Amino acid sequence: MGVIACRVRRHRERFVGVSLIVILASMLICLPACGTTSVAALSSKATPTPESLAATFNKPAQTQTKNMIMKFDGMHCQGKMTLSNTARTSYDQATLAAIKHYAGSYFGDYVNASSGGYSYAPETDTDLPTRPTSLSLLPGGTMCDGLLSVTNTSTTPLRITKVSLTILDERANALKYPLIDVCSLFSPCQFGGVAACLLVAQFTFHSPKKGATLSAGLKSVDGGRGDCPSQTIAPKKTKEIYVQVGSASSYLYRIRLALTLEGQTAPITLPASFNNTLTFATRSRMQCYALDGQAFRTRTLPSQPTYAGLFYTGGPFPCL
Repeated sequence: MGVIACRVRRHRERFVGVSLIVILASMLICLPACGTTSVAALSSKATPTPESLAATFNKPAQTQTKNMIMKFDGMHCQGKMTLSNTARTSYDQATLAAIKHYAGSYFGDYVNASSGGYSYAPETDTDLPTRPTSLSLLPGGTMCDGLLSVTNTSTTPLRITKVSLTILDERANALKYPLIDVCSLFSPCQFGGVAACLLVAQFTFHSPKKGATLSAGLKSVDGGRGDCPSQTIAPKKTKEIYVQVGSASSYLYRIRLALTLEGQTAPITLPASFNNTLTFATRSRMQCYALDGQAFRTRTLPSQPTYAGLFYTGGPFPCL
């Protein structure tokens, strides 16, 4: 696998300077999404709505048991910025200015869009400027990830031994991704990563079917800082678990989450509000469009980024 998505970048107090904070998988600019808007499949002229299980941006959830408070920011699947209609790729200067302004605001710290920079914001942040109709946001990539916060409200330590995922539904992902070469909009354009230290529950999907349950133990991923957290949650303390799921297939999965505590055989199934849709998309579903003058033109999809161990080493990666 390859990278803990840059999505974690919003936790600035812990991960300063992360342009693509990364642990595990092929990523890139995943950027979180907190809404629930369904996304339609793209073609050059029409946007038919997928039936049944649809690609969505997941929303946060929270619950409480007698000894824990659990908060989940939702699984984020590498949100992509795409052209809404590839039948039209030429735009006037005013539209291009709106595209650049929105893209700069969306990618925030990841792109040096102006001397003043932009603020990082997730897909559904109301502080973002109005998204031009020429742009769409689609979930989909080879990695989905979510941050699960667990607070121990009891008087004794708790230790989470594993996280489980159950497949509630699955189907092929028919979305097409006409990606925008972000580096054709801005100069300079450079991405980089820094080490992080997290508790991680890592999954790799190999075409699981509806009804299947997969489990993963927790491990500390050390980015060289030497201060990785233990799996034990002291009384009145909080730990964050990074749930990561990778897949090499273009599929949608609806999942249910469960946790197992040390000393307990039965897992704690999280409420339905924690159920999420995972949207995976391989690069065969993607094209890359670079701005050339006043028109977007297709270009070769760049190779995946490089990593040193688990961490992204930085450098340009334009089609996100």
